Amino acid sequence: MAVDMPVKGLDAHKEEPVNCHTLMSGIENGKSKQGLCNRMNKALRSCLNTSDSGKEPLKNFYKFNNASDTSAYAQYRKANVAFVHLPKAGGTSVENILGHIHSNGKQILKKPIWHCTQLYHEGKNAKLHTEQYLYFSKRSYGVHNYVNSHRPFAYVTWFREPIGRLVSTYYFLKKMRCWSIHTICKKYVLPSRSLTDYIKRTNDIRLTDFDNFYIRLLQFGDYPAVDDTFEDCCGSVTVGEAHKIPVIEEKHYLIAKRNLEKMAFIGITEDFKTSQDMVSNLFGIPVEKKEVHSNANPHSTKLTDWELNELKRRNYWDLKLYEDAKQIYEEQKRNYLTLKEN
Repeated sequence: MAVDMPVKGLDAHKEEPVNCHTLMSGIENGKSKQGLCNRMNKALRSCLNTSDSGKEPLKNFYKFNNASDTSAYAQYRKANVAFVHLPKAGGTSVENILGHIHSNGKQILKKPIWHCTQLYHEGKNAKLHTEQYLYFSKRSYGVHNYVNSHRPFAYVTWFREPIGRLVSTYYFLKKMRCWSIHTICKKYVLPSRSLTDYIKRTNDIRLTDFDNFYIRLLQFGDYPAVDDTFEDCCGSVTVGEAHKIPVIEEKHYLIAKRNLEKMAFIGITEDFKTSQDMVSNLFGIPVEKKEVHSNANPHSTKLTDWELNELKRRNYWDLKLYEDAKQIYEEQKRNYLTLKEN
């Protein structure tokens, strides 16, 4: 197994900022698609790892602002919003909610970030964005360092209890025949007769959707071996290369926790209504635009002791990050409820 070394890791704040637009504009397409991907990823990582010394996203609103002060909302409501979408956590509903943000009478424009290449093209585009954008999907973390915009960036994400999310993901992928994600899913999820059968089939590999997925989601640019095996990046692995998907360790968790703390707002699926009220209040979204949690999976999360223990073992760091997210969420909620009482 390859050793996963950080590019700059936790010492990123000591580095000088990189001009991303200059860096990316200098990358030529060349003949090799894989060669372009490698050069593109290197440039993206160089930009992302300046996040502590370059542009900073807006801080968590309810933790660091007086929610009773109406002037505190202004910079958040005019900001570009980046929604880091954790699949099967109510994200489709959240995207719909955030799509109702308005600034100066104009509705926010939506732009998906599904692949590394979309981040690359955002960074390469030197044209100054004047409109307010909602960037969304799994690849949206880090977009604040690539987009040429005078607006600040506010990150939003939503968490769901990891084991329940995993069960929902398994049945969703079975139903959708793995959707568009990589061949490892089609190799191991589709032929499995049950969740137990899937777990046994994947005893020696780590399909990213089922193995500390949120930790992997918040790694981009810090640990290349994690990023290069993410299923929708140009470094996607084949069935024969499944062993290359690295084990998540404490060092990856620490990066994810640091990036989690850069979120302007964190919602919790298990408390969806209050989370929705809080994010709507933050961005000035009208009450009548609220959503019922859609795209929910009807399958029960009742597991055998063996299944539960195996999923907990494989997702130890996601469970830990979920507890961190809940702690931040409860602090947000206390401050919000204090606002409602006054």
